[in-house]
Amino acid sequence: MNNSSDNLIEVRDLHFAYGARKILKGINLSIPRGKVVAILGASGVGKTTLLRLIGGQLRPDRGEVEIAGKIVHQLDETGLYELRRKMGMMFQMGGLFSDMSMFENIAFPMRELTDLP
Repeated sequence: MNNSSDNLIEVRDLHFAYGARKILKGINLSIPRGKVVAILGASGVGKTTLLRLIGGQLRPDRGEVEIAGKIVHQLDETGLYELRRKMGMMFQMGGLFSDMSMFENIAFPMRELTDLP
């Protein structure tokens, strides 16, 4: 097992439910720095929910998600925005903004993250 300082993402005892429907029941996951990770599974098992918890779009019912030493659900709006600027996620069938051209999609992160004209 990796030392926690070697891990960029630590998910500990993560629980989440949509109402009475329990989706995640005590998930533990460590993702080392510099590794590419794919989350695979059957439809409805919680893959997208897990990614939304990691990205801070959802809050866990119990447990925590830590990224680069910061507990995601404890961050304020500014802290969450700063954290999100350092990460990228690719959701199935959602790789591009549908209302933007290909050029605008490619230019988006450059416009968002730099002062280039």
